[in-house]
Amino acid sequence: MKHSAPPPLPTWRVCDSWLPLTTPDFLSWLRLSIYMCVVAVAIILSFQLKTEPSVAERRMALPLGVIFWSLSLVCLGAGLSNYLAT
Repeated sequence: MKHSAPPPLPTWRVCDSWLPLTTPDFLSWLRLSIYMCVVAVAIILSFQLKTEPSVAERRMALPLGVIFWSLSLVCLGAGLSNYLAT
């Protein structure tokens, strides 16, 4: 039985762009951070655009907006730390 040479290994192209491999991950964290920021502004303003917001709406708008704003900053920090670590 004649032994033949093993087939050549396939060459894989991971990314054809100039961006490093960690950049798409950072960009997805940045996108999530921007979405959270937009949600925070929408929550705060949606209760303010009515003619007369109720007391419960007034009491809930700012804390919810601050929660989403802080989550936006946490997402931005997580993406930046991941980018700098890799």
